[in-house]
Amino acid sequence: MVAILIHGIVLYVSYLTTYIINNWLEWSLTPILAFTGIFIVAYLVIWAIIYSIIKSNTAILNESIRICNFIGNSVNNQKNFEYVPDEFALRFANYNKLITLLYSAINHCGIADGEIKELAVLAERELIKQLRNDALQDKICEEFKQKGILHMVLKGTETRRFYPEHLMRTSNDIDIY
Repeated sequence: MVAILIHGIVLYVSYLTTYIINNWLEWSLTPILAFTGIFIVAYLVIWAIIYSIIKSNTAILNESIRICNFIGNSVNNQKNFEYVPDEFALRFANYNKLITLLYSAINHCGIADGEIKELAVLAERELIKQLRNDALQDKICEEFKQKGILHMVLKGTETRRFYPEHLMRTSNDIDIY
């Protein structure tokens, strides 16, 4: 708060001095008071906007951290009943491709599917997509094998089997070398 006050004073003195030296502002009480009033109002409005943006972003960041902690605790077999994901959690997980992890964490904590029906639908869609990828990968690998083409499956679909749960590692494509 002190830094903002110092910033405001330095800015005010700089502007006022510049306006008076360049004769943009008359050296009398009324213009200086008008300038001072306008400056204070504009300065406060700007900082109010900055404050509201920072407060909003901080709230989003804190909620995101809570969601990640919830998922992380589940992965580490720690049940977290203090946090119940809401609409924001669903949007955050969907945007960041964490739907299956959030769904798994919720199931791990024993929250009923009925309470999170939309999440269950999104997780089911992700599961279907992963099963399609797996089937397509198997088909491609089988054709390569039949034709004697050396190949190796990389990343997501192959590394998934090393995770504690199948859907902890999702993928959107198939990487074959």
